Amino acid sequence: MIRSMEHIVDEYLLEVSSTPNNPVLVKLMLDKISNDLIPIKLNLNKYKSNKLYDTINDKLIELIHNLDTLKHKNTKKLAQMKRQSIAATHPSQVVIDDHSDPRSNLSPSTYSTGVRNNDVNELRKRLLENNRSSLTNDYHETLQQDLIHDLSDMVSDMKDGAIRLSKKIMDDNVLLSRTQDNMMKNDSLMNTVGSNLTSYVLNKSGGKISFWFLIKTMAAVVVLFLIMSIIINILPKM
Repeated sequence: MIRSMEHIVDEYLLEVSSTPNNPVLVKLMLDKISNDLIPIKLNLNKYKSNKLYDTINDKLIELIHNLDTLKHKNTKKLAQMKRQSIAATHPSQVVIDDHSDPRSNLSPSTYSTGVRNNDVNELRKRLLENNRSSLTNDYHETLQQDLIHDLSDMVSDMKDGAIRLSKKIMDDNVLLSRTQDNMMKNDSLMNTVGSNLTSYVLNKSGGKISFWFLIKTMAAVVVLFLIMSIIINILPKM
C-alpha cells in the first residue's frame, strides 16, 4: 500500500513538471491532484513507523509546494486570458463627436466634403464592427482547438498513468501471494517439526515426560514465540 502511494506521488510530481499550455486545463489538473492528495496524506500517517515514510513525506511536501507555485502562476495566466477575451470581444471603437450642423456656415464645396467624410467614417465603423466579429470568432475557434488538443494529451497521460498504477498494484498482489505461500510453508514445516518432536519424545521416554523436559519444552516454545513475533513485526516493513 505504501509503495502504491509513493508511485502515485511520483506520477503527480512528473505531471506538474510538464503542464499543458492552456491555463484552463492546468487549473483542472491542479484541482484534481489537490483533491487526490487529501486521502493520500491521511493514509500516509498510518505508516509513520515504516522506513519509507520519511522519503514519501518529503516528496509529498515537494509536490504541495510545486502545486502552490503553479496555482499562483496559473491564476495570473487565467486573468490575462480573461483580459484578452474581453479585449477581443469589445475592441475600442471609433467615436465621432460632431455636435455642430455641417450645413451651417459652410460653403457648398465645404459641405460636400463634410458629407463625404461622414460617409467614410460610417463605412469605417461598419468595417470595424465586422472586423470585431471576425476577431471574436477566430479567438474562440483557436481557444477551442487548443482545448481539444490539450484535453486529448491530458486524457492520454491519465490513461498511461492508470495503466502504470494498475501494473504496480498487480505486482503488489503477486508479492502478497508469495508471502502467503511462504507463511503456509512455514506453518507446514512447524507442524512437521512438532510431529517429529512428539514422536521423538514418545520413543525416548516411553510415553513418560520428565519435569525437566517440560521446562525445556516451555523455554523452547517461548523462544520460538519471540522469534516469530519479531519476524511478524519486521515483515510488513520490508
